[in-house]
Amino acid sequence: MILSAFLWGFAGSLHCVGMCGPLVLLLEKKTSANAWVQLRLPYHLGKLITYTSMGIITGLIGSVINISGFQQVISISIGSFMILL
Repeated sequence: MILSAFLWGFAGSLHCVGMCGPLVLLLEKKTSANAWVQLRLPYHLGKLITYTSMGIITGLIGSVINISGFQQVISISIGSFMILL
C-alpha cells in the first residue's frame, strides 16, 4: 500500500516537472532580494487559486451527479472512453 502511494506520488511529480518546471524557469531572474515576492509569489498564488477553484467546481458537479443517480453511468462511459484513447 505504501509502495503504491509512493509510486503514484513519484509519477505525479514527473508530471509537475514537465508541466510546471518550464513555466517557473521562464520567470525572469532578478538579483534583487524581493524577486521571489515580485515574480514567484503571484505565480504560485495563481496556481493555487486556479487548482482550488477547479477542485471546488468539480466537487460541486460531482455531488449533483451523485445525487441525481447518473454517477455510475458517467463513470463507466468516461472510463471506457479513456481506455479507447
